[in-house]
Amino acid sequence: MTRIIVTATLILAAATALAQSAVQLERIDVNASRAHPEIIIAETRLQTGRTYTVDEIEQAIYRVRRLPFVAGATYVLEPGITPGAKVLRIDVFDELPFHVLVDAQGVAQTGGYLAYVGEFGVRFFPTRTGVLDLMDGGAGFSAGGGGGSHFGDLSVQYTTYGLFGTSVYAGIGVTRHSTSGDRLVSPLLLLGIPLTQTQTVRATYARSGDKSNNSSLATAEWLIDRSDDPYFPHLGWSAAAGPQWERIGIITEFTGPRRPGVPPTIVINDDRIKGTGFAFDVQKYWPAREHGVWLARVNDTYFKETTVHNGVEGNSIHRHLGDALIGAAWNFDAGVTDETFHRGRVELGAGYHRDSSTQGAFTEDRSGAEVFIGGAYRNRLGVVRLRLSRVASKR
Repeated sequence: MTRIIVTATLILAAATALAQSAVQLERIDVNASRAHPEIIIAETRLQTGRTYTVDEIEQAIYRVRRLPFVAGATYVLEPGITPGAKVLRIDVFDELPFHVLVDAQGVAQTGGYLAYVGEFGVRFFPTRTGVLDLMDGGAGFSAGGGGGSHFGDLSVQYTTYGLFGTSVYAGIGVTRHSTSGDRLVSPLLLLGIPLTQTQTVRATYARSGDKSNNSSLATAEWLIDRSDDPYFPHLGWSAAAGPQWERIGIITEFTGPRRPGVPPTIVINDDRIKGTGFAFDVQKYWPAREHGVWLARVNDTYFKETTVHNGVEGNSIHRHLGDALIGAAWNFDAGVTDETFHRGRVELGAGYHRDSSTQGAFTEDRSGAEVFIGGAYRNRLGVVRLRLSRVASKR
C-alpha cells in the first residue's frame, strides 16, 4: 500500500511540474523602436490562445535574435486577464541603420601551401523588414613560390523578411566576378521557408560570367537551429544538409593552321564542367559556467565534377573538403541595451581537416591534423570575424 501511495505521489508531482512548464499565451506584446512588431510575432511562430512549453518559447526568442536587423531580444511572461494565461512581452534591441561586416579566414598547410578568403562590406536597414548588403570579397593561395589571388568580387543584395505575413524571407541581388573580364549583371537569388520554430528550408542560386565564360551554383538546404545566439552560441546545436549543383562553361575560339590557298578555319573548343555534390554541417555547444563554452563541429562538402570537352565526357573528379573539430570558447559580454553593447568571443581547438581530390588513379591529398584559433567582435556598428588554422597535411 505504501508503495502505491508513493508511486501515485510521484506521478502527481510529475504531472504538476509538466503543467507548470506549459504556458497558455493570451497575447504577445513587442517593444521595438524600428523592427515591425508583426514581423517579430510572425518570426516567433507562436499563436495566441495556444499552450507552449518554456523551451518552445525560448526557441521562439532565439529565432528573433537571428533576424539580421535585431541586435538582441529578451522576454518576460506576465499574468494575463484570463486566469492561468500569460502575456509574452518581447523587448527587441534594434540594429543601427548602418552596419559593417568583416569576415576573413586562412588555412596554412605543410609544404608552404596557404589559402585565404576574405569579405568586407556594409549592411543597411533601409526599411523595417529589409536588409541591403554591399559586399566586396575575394580569395587567394600560395604554394611553392607561386600562387594567385583575386579580389573585387562585388555584390549587392536586398533581402526582405516577413513575406505574406509569415516568417518567409527572400533575397535578390547582382554580382560581378573580378576575373570574368566583363561587367555583365549576374543574379543572386535566395529563398527561405521556415517549417517550424527551429527548421527552415533554404535555396540559393548564383551565376557569374557571360556566354563564353560562366559559372553557376545552386543549393538546397534543410536547416535546424536550436542554438541561443547567431554569433556567440553558448548552448544548443544546429545542423544543415543538402545537395548542390554546379555548372561551368568555357568556350574558346582560335584560328587553325594556315595553308597556302586555303582560307583559315576557326576552331571552337567547348569545355564544360558538370558538378553535383552534397554538404552538411553539424555544430554542438555545451555551456561551461557563465562565459565558457565547449564546442564540437563536423562538416564536409563532397563534389563529383565531370569534364566535357566538345561533347566528350572525361574522367570524373571526386572532391572532399571538411573538418571534424572540438574546442573551447570564452564569451565576453557587456550586455545589450538600446544605446550600445559590446560582445566578443575567442575560441581555439583541434581536430582533423579533410582536403582531397581523386581523378582515376591520381589522388591529391592535403588532409591532416588541424589546430585553429578564432575570434569575433560585435557592437552596434558591425561584426568582425577572424579564423586561422594550421594543418599538418600529408604532403
